[in-house]
Amino acid sequence: MHTVPVERRIFLGALVALALLAGALFASTPKASAEKSQCSLHTICIWEGSNFTGVFHHFSEEPGCYNKERWPFKSGWNRGNHNVEFGNHKGLVSPGESFSTNGTGFEGLLCVR
Repeated sequence: MHTVPVERRIFLGALVALALLAGALFASTPKASAEKSQCSLHTICIWEGSNFTGVFHHFSEEPGCYNKERWPFKSGWNRGNHNVEFGNHKGLVSPGESFSTNGTGFEGLLCVR
């Protein structure tokens, strides 16, 4: 019969406890929040919250329209090469420009022109 020395059992027990603790800490870590750096080059991006926070969506810079009537958004960034109409946000947003509002969210058609 093979026996494991007491010191080794204590070490293995401590190692298992440490692994369980690390797993619990990892699982309880808050999810990363949305931010402007999520928006990659050659895309059009919108966020549900102001200041580029909350639920994030990105769209192709190819000309066309996307219906966002049921999903109001409060911030947007045009990282494409065309002008963009962000729903009922007034006016066109030029390439490289962004906007953020603390008020009512915008909705409607997001159109790349």
